[in-house]
Amino acid sequence: MAKKIKETEKKSRKVYTLDTKAEAKQMYLRGLYMREISVLLGVPVRTLEDWQTCDNWHALKYPSEIRQKVYELRQSGMKATEIAKHFGLSVRAVYKYIRDVKRKAKANG
Repeated sequence: MAKKIKETEKKSRKVYTLDTKAEAKQMYLRGLYMREISVLLGVPVRTLEDWQTCDNWHALKYPSEIRQKVYELRQSGMKATEIAKHFGLSVRAVYKYIRDVKRKAKANG
């Protein structure tokens, strides 16, 4: 009796364009979560995380000058939606920036 050798299919990796990567980066910088970007672009979260790590998106996302300006505008009475439109951010990102500035101020005394 001849033994049957089980053939395994190799999964081919999907190749993404530089435009897709740039679009994902812009979405991340606007404050979207990786899960949201994954759904919108059809790119696995792990791939997005790899891109984020390799290109250091985090450092670009949180410049302290912008966080401080967002905080100051909110303190002056400007609505979060208006601030978001002004900086091209999501409203969620505006609230994150405000929270970050408050935490930093509290930690520094």
